[in-house]
Amino acid sequence: MKAPIWGADAVIDNAFFQKTTFHKLLFYDLLAFVIILLVFGFFIYKLVVKRRAADEISRKLSLAVESSMDGISIYSPENCYVFANEAYAKMNGYDSPADIIGKSYALMYDEKERVRMDQTWMPSLLKNRKWRGELVATRKNGSTYVQEASVTMLEDNSRICIVRDISWRKRGELRLQRSERFLNTIFDSIRDPFCIFDRDYQIIRVNDAYAQMKNLSFKDLLGKKCYEALHNGTTVCDNCVVRKSLQSADPCA
Repeated sequence: MKAPIWGADAVIDNAFFQKTTFHKLLFYDLLAFVIILLVFGFFIYKLVVKRRAADEISRKLSLAVESSMDGISIYSPENCYVFANEAYAKMNGYDSPADIIGKSYALMYDEKERVRMDQTWMPSLLKNRKWRGELVATRKNGSTYVQEASVTMLEDNSRICIVRDISWRKRGELRLQRSERFLNTIFDSIRDPFCIFDRDYQIIRVNDAYAQMKNLSFKDLLGKKCYEALHNGTTVCDNCVVRKSLQSADPCA
């Protein structure tokens, strides 16, 4: 009982006999409380601002992912889809990402391609945590297309996969290769000596008849300046018909 009585006595003493001291103490206590409240409020405000900024960044990133023309997906460590954007779903012939979430990545790659993946790029992915290359994917309707893929492994062994349909590019490359083979066949079938120079006098193409006429190999000719390969010179020859033709844009003989 002594402690409460002593405390009450101290309060009465401050209130009636030392009013100024009590009011000062009360003022300082209130001031300290207000300062603490302001400081606490400031930190809460900063946290709220940071959280809103983080939410805004997250919203913008989400919009960027969804509006991306590249297909973006995330696999779980068990090789099941946990995320896919609209482009990824459409690229593979599905109406929406909901059609593939929770399903195995085997949905997009046949057994032959999965075996190739396990034997080729999976070891590199496990070692470097990143891999980039080409894959052959299978759409919902069974048709196949070539993907340019970039895969990143995360700390929990899930994977982010960004893919792009490059079938059109591969078809263009195939047509170009066919055209080049066709032109090579025509070029090599010309019996007369034939040589092509660029504007820097560099030899970029010769046929067998030209190499035999100059008694040189393809290695000695291709990529070399004509005056270097044919005359061991350091500058363009006098009365060079190649120079005349380049300057006049007319045939010269």
